[in-house]
Amino acid sequence: MNLSYKYCNHTFFISCDRVKNKALRTSLISSLRNAFKGFINDEECFDKSILHFSFTDDLDSLFKSKDFVFKNKTKVSDSQTYFSDDEISFIINHDNLNKIYVGIKNRSNFFSSKLFNKSFKNSIDLQISAFYYRIFLLYSQIWNVNNNYTYLHASSIQKDNDAILFSADSGVGKSSLLIALSDDKSIKFISDDLTIISQDSKCFFQGRCISIKPYHLDLFHVIKNKLTGHMPFLQKVQWNLINDNRLNYRLNPSLLFKERICQTSKIKRVIHIVNHNSVSFKIEKISVKKFCSLAIPILMNELFLANHKLNKLSSLNISHSKSVLDIYNSSKMIIEKAFNNIEIQLVYAPHKTHPNVLSEFLKKKGCLD
Repeated sequence: MNLSYKYCNHTFFISCDRVKNKALRTSLISSLRNAFKGFINDEECFDKSILHFSFTDDLDSLFKSKDFVFKNKTKVSDSQTYFSDDEISFIINHDNLNKIYVGIKNRSNFFSSKLFNKSFKNSIDLQISAFYYRIFLLYSQIWNVNNNYTYLHASSIQKDNDAILFSADSGVGKSSLLIALSDDKSIKFISDDLTIISQDSKCFFQGRCISIKPYHLDLFHVIKNKLTGHMPFLQKVQWNLINDNRLNYRLNPSLLFKERICQTSKIKRVIHIVNHNSVSFKIEKISVKKFCSLAIPILMNELFLANHKLNKLSSLNISHSKSVLDIYNSSKMIIEKAFNNIEIQLVYAPHKTHPNVLSEFLKKKGCLD
């Protein structure tokens, strides 16, 4: 079975046909559909396919090479790379670098119940989460920079046919700001967490779901209403029993923005948000060079887990593999070209500012015009 999703103007595929265990395959398909529920389904059209991820419960059988170099569990031959550690395992044939074979295992036990996990995930869900952060983001970013795109650690909206990006470090409030703006009928959703941008100043829909934490329920009544109808019953029990803001629920952006989803848009403005200890807001224009000095380290931190895998591969002197340095030098050049004639504003927001207060300040200053 193939799952196919839109990525920029292309398609990526996830297949489960190589999983022999039927029960495992069923659980895997369910977990993948949940993990990628925010993405837009696409028809199976291999002539548009940029990446193909194929899951298997018999990964060892796909490594045919007899002569290879290795470090710990990772093996590299002239024709194949087999990466394996305690989190993930995958194989790439060097004659087709856009097809990745991913190992999946049944690790279920009593403590793998979703109730014991802050994100309400079982062992299969956790493997899919590792796949997303360690493999999908890594190889999609490699495809990005090879084709003049890059990820940016930003949420993004469209208003009046132009895109506005909100760049910030983790925890500053990009997702909360999106939620605060979701009631504005003139605004369309493009992405949360990571935005795909091109060097010709466009941004593209990225279907990662919006991360909802318990404190969002206190900030936004609309979130509480949405979760009532969509959160699984046992996860509601978990949230009622455990008082922990690390609990997490992934909300499909279409539940907040309904049909107001934008797939691609020309970028008009970039707003980089930082917290400071003053009680008042401050705003200034910055250069693209200054912006890169702020945004590139944040992106590297966000993709740290994927970068760690790539560094392991690079240390084995794999000729076909890009290094982390290659990727971020390319990302910097793409961002510089994309934002060369784009207005970039640096906004200092008081720490723990309510997202509604931040959105009202941005509106007052014309940042959302």
